[in-house]
Amino acid sequence: MEAAPPVVPNSDDQPAPPLPADSGAALSAQLTANPRRGRLKIFLAPASGAGATSAMLIDALALRAQGTVVLSGAVETHGWPGTQQLAAQFETLPPRLVEHRGGHLAAFDLDAALVRRPRLLLLDDLAATNPQGCRHAQRWQDARELLDAGIDVHATLEVSRLESLAHVVERVSGHEARERERVPDDVLDLAHDLQVVDVPAEELLRRMRAAPAPREVTLGLQQISALRELALRVGADRLRARGEREGARAGTGERLLVCIDASTLSARVVRAARRMAGLLDAEWTALYVETMEQRRLPEAQRLGTIENLRLAELLGAEVLTLTGDDVAEETLAFARRRGVTRIIVGKAMAPRWRDLLAQPLAWRLVRGSGSIDVYVVNGDAATPAERMADARAERTPLAWGGYAAATGVVAAATLICYPLQNIISQVNVSMVYLLGVVVVAARGLIGPAILATVLGMLAFDFVFVLPFFAFSFRQTEYIIAFGAILIVGMLVSTLTVRLRHQVESAFQREAQTAALHACSRDLAIAPELTQIIGAAVRHAELMFGCPPALLLPDGEGKVTCRGGEATRCRLGTPTMIAAQWAFTNARPAGPGTGTLRRIDALLTPLVASRGTVGLLALFHTGARQFENPERRNAVEAFAHLVALAIERDILASEAQAARVDAESERLRNALLSSVSHDLRTPLAAITGAASSLYEHDALLDPESRRELARTIAEEGDQLNRLVHNLLDMTRLEGGKVRLRREPHPPEDLIGSTLITMERRLRERTVELRIAPDLPAIPLDGILIQEVLINLIENAIKYTPADTPIILGASAGEGLARITVEDRGPGIEPGERERVFEKFYRGSTQGHTPGVGLGLAICRGIVEAHGGRVHIESADPCGARFVITLPLDPAPPGTEMAHAP
Repeated sequence: MEAAPPVVPNSDDQPAPPLPADSGAALSAQLTANPRRGRLKIFLAPASGAGATSAMLIDALALRAQGTVVLSGAVETHGWPGTQQLAAQFETLPPRLVEHRGGHLAAFDLDAALVRRPRLLLLDDLAATNPQGCRHAQRWQDARELLDAGIDVHATLEVSRLESLAHVVERVSGHEARERERVPDDVLDLAHDLQVVDVPAEELLRRMRAAPAPREVTLGLQQISALRELALRVGADRLRARGEREGARAGTGERLLVCIDASTLSARVVRAARRMAGLLDAEWTALYVETMEQRRLPEAQRLGTIENLRLAELLGAEVLTLTGDDVAEETLAFARRRGVTRIIVGKAMAPRWRDLLAQPLAWRLVRGSGSIDVYVVNGDAATPAERMADARAERTPLAWGGYAAATGVVAAATLICYPLQNIISQVNVSMVYLLGVVVVAARGLIGPAILATVLGMLAFDFVFVLPFFAFSFRQTEYIIAFGAILIVGMLVSTLTVRLRHQVESAFQREAQTAALHACSRDLAIAPELTQIIGAAVRHAELMFGCPPALLLPDGEGKVTCRGGEATRCRLGTPTMIAAQWAFTNARPAGPGTGTLRRIDALLTPLVASRGTVGLLALFHTGARQFENPERRNAVEAFAHLVALAIERDILASEAQAARVDAESERLRNALLSSVSHDLRTPLAAITGAASSLYEHDALLDPESRRELARTIAEEGDQLNRLVHNLLDMTRLEGGKVRLRREPHPPEDLIGSTLITMERRLRERTVELRIAPDLPAIPLDGILIQEVLINLIENAIKYTPADTPIILGASAGEGLARITVEDRGPGIEPGERERVFEKFYRGSTQGHTPGVGLGLAICRGIVEAHGGRVHIESADPCGARFVITLPLDPAPPGTEMAHAP
């Protein structure tokens, strides 16, 4: 198995290449349709030529014989005849052609494999680098997406490509592995099966020498033996870990902490920590403590730290960055807070005199570790290139401006004191020089402060101490003063540096905390999705300093831009296709992620408890703006806040819909339970009376016929009132009723109502209490008459037949007052508002028929007129329904403002 030749990536300033048009929404259904996760089998080989590709093909032939659909995705035969014969027996997926420097490169077509969806796909060399233009940077990322889509994958891998073994392999093989062709160790954790393909070292060496495409680097017998041992060890560790998982064994309780800085030794330390964490099945954290000196380094030198942090993140560590003045103290304090049991730190080989001046970090950690074990990775095995890189990283640029300022301050102090040497004493002159040293040291630069001290003492001795204009350090007090000023300058410089660093760190933490607090506050109080989107876009631009966009899914699951109007024009086809992929797979994409690296935006999924609810797009303004894992962690924290706010809005909408559905269901049940009885009763009476008239007409006397006809008329009228009330309530709630206001005298309105209800009131006593000379009331006569009919019918139903019904009318203070009073049992004060609700019937209803819509209709009509209806206690008993209407209402023809 030979890795594909490395492809030189395009420069960061080149435009993003086009992506396939069929990899957007079409793949969303494919991925979501199959929730099964694929199974991965890795054929691990010590080196190329061991036969891993042939073993994979032979195993696939056996599975195909059992009925498994097998598709060859990317298989390299490297000219071996036997391997070519095996590969020819499988259907091969056509490669995808990617433009590169005016030509085309053949690459594995991931999208075509997702569309074909075979049961098993064969991939050669998981560590192979994909050409620019592919969705993922390396083939192992393609394999992970295939597994997520439910496709089984068989793949080959050389042990030298494991990321945690990179330095071990370099030491064994004697040459540096290609940095871009490595696989993180957690890929092995994805594998359901790991098969180590091994041959004797002599046979492997013979194959490598006889290969049709010989290797660029020839390994010796001893090196091949070491790689074989390494592959077998990885297989044994994998077997042990699998046995522990199958035995449901809990973790060991170990927690590892690895210290990171900008040196190349940190990469070696990170890989060693990953191997140890794998052996112990322990959680591990990569910690970087940023001091003032490291913050002042040029950006080019700080990239080493970023690369080490990215390496730790790739290998599965939790990556954290702290700020402090003392790396050892901050590291130990963090370790004790987190319950760390082991600390892994590197120690570069340095001259002994440097260790005497400043104790190494490893030694300080050992002295203060207490019960925490400290493991030191020695830098003695570093390559010459690594030593040169570390030496360049340790060089701090000279602050020439500070040294010039120190010289100027000493010169100024000399020029000030020289004319006054006969007036002020030498002690005061030395204080002036001390003041100058303090001024220089206050800038936080130790070197210029020491220079100012030395130059000040030389100038003081040369100008102000006998013999003048000559150097003489014979007097002891001057030597003591020189030492004291030097110590003061160094202390002031050190304290100033520490104080400035603490202030800057506190300011950064406060700014970040304030930004997150302001964002969470605005998102929490945003009442609607539009306000949430606006707040998220505004705070994203303030926090990250780049144009943002918020993309949310529509009803079909396709993401569309919903916020960030300034960036809408930048959401081209490649970015939108990448956004659809990131949303579907709930994985980030864009620069710094290793997926779809050439697009111009970092795409971060908004993941909440219910899944992915949207996507945050940040359009980068620099090539490496999102390379720092710490910055991406801040983006993910911000995205989590936005996701929670959007999910809250979704849940609120769903809760509102659920309330509406519940209310509709309650009203439907109430309507059915009420109407079913009230419809069935009059219909039964009408049907019985009509059938009696039809079937027994000759046997009935005239009085019986009249009684049956009256029953039909009364029950029909009751049925008509019920249907009329239902229709009125529907019209009121639909807002389809328009008022036709005309002046109506109250006595005429009451008189026409009594005429309409003459038959219902023939056995009732009706009293009228109408004040004289009442003004006409502007109202819709038909609707208000409907109100009076409902109130009178309510009094007839719920009061004894021998009690009167009192109708009254009066006016005053611009209001007309119409009352309907009865002498029944009355209505309890606690129910006087509830009786106006739909389908509510009071506790004293008994078996009185009714749906409970009449009073609700009355309130709706009266309030549409701008009036009010309420209930009062009557004297001596009963209930009084009071209708209050304005005598100077809104203009005629006004649409009904609201329904009950």
